[in-house]
Amino acid sequence: MEARLMILFTAGTTALLIAISVTLYGAILHYMQGRADAFLADKIQDTRTHLDDPDGAEDVASQLAELIPGGPDYWLRILDSKGNIVAETRGIDERVPSSQFPTARDDAMSGRDFRGGRGRWFSVASQTVTANREKFLIQVAEDRRPDREFLHELRWILRGLVLIGILFSAGMARLATRRGLRPLTAMEQAVARVRAPQLNARLGTQRWPRELAPLATAFDEMMDRLEESFTRLSQFSADLAHELRTPIANLRGEAEVALTKSRNADEYRQVIESSMEEYGRLTAMTEKLLFLARADAEEAEVKPEELDGRAAIDALSEFYEPYAEELGVVLKCDGKGLVKADAILLRRAVANLIENALRFTPRGKEVLVQVADGGVVKIKDTGSGIAPEHLPRLFDRFYQVDPSRREAGTGLGLALVKSIMKLHGGTVSITSELGRGTEATLKFPA
Repeated sequence: MEARLMILFTAGTTALLIAISVTLYGAILHYMQGRADAFLADKIQDTRTHLDDPDGAEDVASQLAELIPGGPDYWLRILDSKGNIVAETRGIDERVPSSQFPTARDDAMSGRDFRGGRGRWFSVASQTVTANREKFLIQVAEDRRPDREFLHELRWILRGLVLIGILFSAGMARLATRRGLRPLTAMEQAVARVRAPQLNARLGTQRWPRELAPLATAFDEMMDRLEESFTRLSQFSADLAHELRTPIANLRGEAEVALTKSRNADEYRQVIESSMEEYGRLTAMTEKLLFLARADAEEAEVKPEELDGRAAIDALSEFYEPYAEELGVVLKCDGKGLVKADAILLRRAVANLIENALRFTPRGKEVLVQVADGGVVKIKDTGSGIAPEHLPRLFDRFYQVDPSRREAGTGLGLALVKSIMKLHGGTVSITSELGRGTEATLKFPA
């Protein structure tokens, strides 16, 4: 990246320097050409003015004859209408032959540049003028060697300046990119130091330039999520091992006891029946864990449809009525409204909450399942309530408020409810007050 930035910066500066140099050179060349054209036009006009005077041709010829050869920077020739030379500067033919002058036009100067011998440059011009009622052809040539020498030196100066500018810009680009990328290098080193399980490294936003602060913030937020996920995964692994150890230990213990001596068929049947209960608990735990894994990976299939909420909770109430009677708890249903949800997942979520409410509601109390407009389902009980310190962890996997009652469940029910609501794009919340009961609210999207 550093090399690419240097190349781009240097290339941009080089293009700018070349453009400036070409523009400057073109402007100076245009100025010089304009000055030369103006000089030739001025000489033609002066000569025309002199030719208008009485005896003008003789005077001009006399003046040109008096010029020292090689002295002037320009040469002049005047021809009459028959092509005879009226006057000329001595040595003009040696420098600029007549054939090099452009074809003359009446009252308009024709000009061009001409390269003579020994690399000398000339600007030549021709014009037909009328003076003293006669037509004359005026030819003028100017030595442009000083201008050409200056342009030659200017080209080398500009080339040198461009080269120095390229070297300077490359050095500045190297310095600027190194200083500019230094925070990225520091950020790269900080990121490279991140190792599991130490995921508490944070970049912060104070030490970084304004352009990199959003990147540092995004990285810190990602690390927060990773740390939380890693912590939850570690806790989940420990909890899973603990939960599986108990039923496996029970199964192994019962099998070992049964094998210590020969037993009759009824005793073996009791061992098998006890084992079946543990197998059922393991099966239920496995199914819930598989569902939670699919939900976390967003692989669980959801088919939302508009359902009659009251009909759904009435069906669940009828299913759990015998269990409620066994526990001595009154199960009631109330309200009405439509719920947009997957029918199977809706029943599964509400069933988990009803089962929890019945399990933790004392004999003689009641559990109310209520449906309201807007896709809201509430499950209220009049049990002992939940202490405030437990509320933030209720949806953690394998978490149970009363560890002494682990045989009553796996601690995955509320985690499963939360995953179901997440799949629907809805929310679940639980409020509780000690001594007055607990209320769980499911809010499905409208």
